[in-house]
Amino acid sequence: MVEFAQVCNHARFGLLQMLKPLTNKLVLLAAALLTPVSLATVSLTVPVNAYAAVDRIVAVINNEPLTQSELVAAISDTVRELKQRKVKLPPEEALQRQTLENLISERVLTQEADRRRVKVSPVEVDNALLSIAKRNKLSPREFRTALSAEGIDYATYRRQIESRLRVQKMIDAEMSRSVEVLENEVDLLVDTQTVGTEGSNEYDISRILIPVPSSASSSDIELARGKAEIVLDRIRSGYGFEDAAAEYSRAPEASQGGRIGWMKTEQLPALYLGALVRMKAGDVTDVVRGPNGFQILKLNDRRTADQKIVKQFEFNQILMRANTSTTEEEVLVRLGQLRERITLGEDFATLAGAHSQDPVSQSEGGRVGWVALQELTDGLRKVVGELAQGEVSQPVRSPFGFHLIKITDTREQDVTDEFRRNAARQEIYARKSEEYYEDWVRQLRDQAYVEYR
Repeated sequence: MVEFAQVCNHARFGLLQMLKPLTNKLVLLAAALLTPVSLATVSLTVPVNAYAAVDRIVAVINNEPLTQSELVAAISDTVRELKQRKVKLPPEEALQRQTLENLISERVLTQEADRRRVKVSPVEVDNALLSIAKRNKLSPREFRTALSAEGIDYATYRRQIESRLRVQKMIDAEMSRSVEVLENEVDLLVDTQTVGTEGSNEYDISRILIPVPSSASSSDIELARGKAEIVLDRIRSGYGFEDAAAEYSRAPEASQGGRIGWMKTEQLPALYLGALVRMKAGDVTDVVRGPNGFQILKLNDRRTADQKIVKQFEFNQILMRANTSTTEEEVLVRLGQLRERITLGEDFATLAGAHSQDPVSQSEGGRVGWVALQELTDGLRKVVGELAQGEVSQPVRSPFGFHLIKITDTREQDVTDEFRRNAARQEIYARKSEEYYEDWVRQLRDQAYVEYR
């Protein structure tokens, strides 16, 4: 069960990447930042149950204790995952120091979600657990068995997932409320990206971050710069970038060798892009001063986005819904009768105008217009994709009711411009969200009372 332990370990905020993604970078930051890992003088090989009898407090976050057993368990999870990924373990002291701050940040965000009284429904938690099980190709019962085999109590695991979902909902709400994308920003980005190019470049990058606190003095800044230069010298002398990231970086993705992954041009700050466009795969930048400190970037690979051509379907529909006076069974009978009348030669558009309950398409004889499959719900997607032109479907259920569908035409459509605008809008939001997110979490962390013991 190769992926199971990985998902168990990512049953923190990492699981939310498949549940409700923010942006690639922001999700990565959330997943890594909120990974509970560890501190102190605890050996990485000490079993969790060794502290069952005598547990001590290693830190207090806003009067909430963080215990040694929690930290040991978190270290165990992280080490197991790194070994599964065949990532070299960083020095124990570096791992403990970095991950302590990650765990404190997680607690601070959880407490903020408590303060804001963020709630998720039991159904949302059930769906999250079901998604994890499906991702691992397990039934719900098999998933529980697998958790038990890993020594994880299901009730505790469920509470953890609920907590993580609450925090993710808070993050989403904070980003939506605070980050705005203007249409002129989209226009400018699209114009910039399409001048002299067939598509947007994408970069697979890794980074090492030597942070500079917002309240740092000039001597602190120079000290951080000097440390970054030493790290860069070691890399250029042959020390592996991934090993250096694990040992020295204070970025959330440090334990993954510093790898951020694929980012589009519009996601990258200008100072990064200026260096990356001239680099070849495998190159490493000089030390770059960013808003959060000094960074060293590595270009793992690059690619160019292709033109976007999608197959679109033009179709008409008759939509009916069940209500207090009409049962689903009666709706299905009526649609069946209408389908039979159409197959006998009656005009679909005329019947749609007379019987469809969709106020948007009814006045146009049920014409929905041109739609790509990915824009439809699962049930409709399957039916539309399999219908022949001119054929009328059997009644099909969707969240909107029950449909009869007739395909009137198909076409291959170049949606590159539309895709670019949507991508630009999403990536501007991603970039602004990332900047806001890091600053927001740092402010919450600075406002928190933290006592190390």
